[in-house]
Amino acid sequence: TDAGEMKLMRCEECPSDMDEALYERLYDWRAAQATLLGQPDFCVFTEKTLMAIAEAVPSTEGELVVIAGVGNRKLSRF
Repeated sequence: TDAGEMKLMRCEECPSDMDEALYERLYDWRAAQATLLGQPDFCVFTEKTLMAIAEAVPSTEGELVVIAGVGNRKLSRF
């Protein structure tokens, strides 16, 4: 594993445990948020962050905030 994989807490070549339905809902939500803000989608969350959320399926804010690309600022914003 490389540093990027460690940061995202996932292996790029490993089979994905991603919840596809959750990913699609997150993808649509991100597009709606970006439209409201007048910003590109990636300014809300990157696709890698959406994938990491869909893989981890966090059930608390504490679990969500430790996912790379989320952090306290985005957690409070969205």
